[in-house]
Parts: sequence; structure tokens; C-alpha cells
Amino acid sequence: MRGLRRHGLSIRRGTMLLIAGLTIQHPAAPAARTMEQRMRAVCRSDIEMFCAGAAAEDLKACMTARRREVSAACMKLIDASE
Repeated sequence: MRGLRRHGLSIRRGTMLLIAGLTIQHPAAPAARTMEQRMRAVCRSDIEMFCAGAAAEDLKACMTARRREVSAACMKLIDASE
């Protein structure tokens, strides 16, 4: 306790700073979600046609396996995400 007060921090403020630091998300997480959202938007018809039953984590692999049938715009986005 004395250490926090010596540095001008109360226990409450120190706890709040610790919680804030622990809740900051990894910077790649929002980017990954954005890429999945972009892929679903650009590749919607391809996904419905070729990979409708694929789980979210398998979607990219499913689309890549059907590279010759998938639209050029969709494959461009998938290739850019690698």
C-alpha cells in the first residue's frame, strides 16, 4: 500500500489501471474480425455456392480449395489475407 501512495496512486486507482491494462484487446483481434466480415461481404455468393456448410474457422480453407470456381474478387481478397 505504501508503494502505491508513494507514487501518487491510491489503491482504487491502481486497481482500475490494472483492470484497464488487462482488458485491452490484442491488436490483431479486430483486424481478424474485419477480414472475416470483408470476406463474407465480398464472397457471399461464392460462400453460399461452394462452402455453405463450412464452419467459420474453415471458411478460408474451403474457399481456397475451390480456387478455380471462386470469383476473382473473392480470391484476390483471400490471397491478400495470407
